[in-house]
Amino acid sequence: MDFYVKEVALDSLTPEVINKFSNGKSRYNCIFDLTLKGELEIKLFIDRINSIYDQFLGVRGLSSNGGQRRIYPYLCIAFCKSENEPQENGFPLYDFLSFEVVSQGGVSSSGLGIMLSTYIHDLDREMLEQKDSLQGNISLSVALWNSLFETTSLNNGVAPLAGKYPIFVFPQQNYQIGLKSNTNDYMSELGLSMKLDYTLDGYPMRIFYKHHHYDGYTCTNEVYLSILAIGQVLLEMTRPDLYPSNSRLMPFNRENFTNEVKLRQKQTIIDWLEKHDLQKNASLSAY
Repeated sequence: MDFYVKEVALDSLTPEVINKFSNGKSRYNCIFDLTLKGELEIKLFIDRINSIYDQFLGVRGLSSNGGQRRIYPYLCIAFCKSENEPQENGFPLYDFLSFEVVSQGGVSSSGLGIMLSTYIHDLDREMLEQKDSLQGNISLSVALWNSLFETTSLNNGVAPLAGKYPIFVFPQQNYQIGLKSNTNDYMSELGLSMKLDYTLDGYPMRIFYKHHHYDGYTCTNEVYLSILAIGQVLLEMTRPDLYPSNSRLMPFNRENFTNEVKLRQKQTIIDWLEKHDLQKNASLSAY
């Protein structure tokens, strides 16, 4: 299989652009929801990220140079296709947010963080909710995930994100700390470690990262702080009950994320796996 990545600037997105960019298989997630609300909402989203980022720079001891650094976010999609298919037939396995930090001298850093709701997670959702242990039960998901970052039997030795492991931000409540979590178990199966960090208002967030690739990030690293800023704004949108804010952004519209949409998206990934005989790589008996 061929794995590859494409990016598009967030401020250029509309629902139509996302659908075309996703080869007609766009998903309903918080970024798609944002585009449905219009250009102004996307601008508010990017401005909110940069406002939080500037504050993080100050709180964590980095100078913002008078606000001269700015985050420019992108929708980053990881695709997969068979060797004899054109790229326009590639399947959008994973949706991420990537970004550049731009200063007066140009791009000072870039990174990949925040995994949006993905087709593969749809496939695993029931298992996450029903099984006491995931060990060995999501081997196909693990194989597809690893194929983005390292040489595997699936990717013909070409990993489009080799060595570029993302950092993810997930919600966390104080009383949940230390309790068993399906998300923690799932991320562990993907080879990611978890630690806690905090929003500007002191609300805890779960941070998932690849341990041996995390050494270069510190609590004052501008790439890490960019990810925290993007993560905080997304949490304010998707979980305003846990992360209240004075943001003008409208919350994620869960009414549009109906059971019909969820089932259609789940069937989309199952159909693609069956078409490419990938179900032979792991048991899908749970589905």
